[in-house]
Amino acid sequence: MGPEATEVEKDHTMTQTVYITGTLPGLNEIIAASKVRRGTWSKYLDMKGDYGAICRDAILQAKLNTVGNPVRITCVWYEKNKRRDPDNIRTGFKFIGDALVQMGILANDGWAQILSIEDRFVVDRAFRGVVVTMTETDAGLSCPRKRPVYSIGKRVTILRGSCGMANGPARSSHQRP
Repeated sequence: MGPEATEVEKDHTMTQTVYITGTLPGLNEIIAASKVRRGTWSKYLDMKGDYGAICRDAILQAKLNTVGNPVRITCVWYEKNKRRDPDNIRTGFKFIGDALVQMGILANDGWAQILSIEDRFVVDRAFRGVVVTMTETDAGLSCPRKRPVYSIGKRVTILRGSCGMANGPARSSHQRP
């Protein structure tokens, strides 16, 4: 169905790819489903189970290896047309991230395990789905915690991760956080 699911690059980082065919629900469909309830039953829970199973099956077929270090994830979303907005489409990653955790590929889908998620969008009438590529990084690149770093002279607070990368815009101390 494509290139090998796992390949080791020159710098010894592992890259793994999974192909998920079909269109995952977007934010609009998820919100609509979350409003339909009958007692303890929820349409969203059915949706989460159905699309979670599709993602888990694709991960199983790809034979992904367990990842120990933080990863950078790239998703290439293939849509039949431009009717759905990119921010609506990318919400489908929630099903993929949960499936990666449930299958034991990632220990969790938090900040310590996922350094970045990059999205690309392509119109393709022949293939609908998403190609997810995970690139494992060195363990030293993790930014699991934020700690404040203060610039006293300019009265500006910048939140930085433990690796020193800025996690957000600089804010004046006079602005609300």
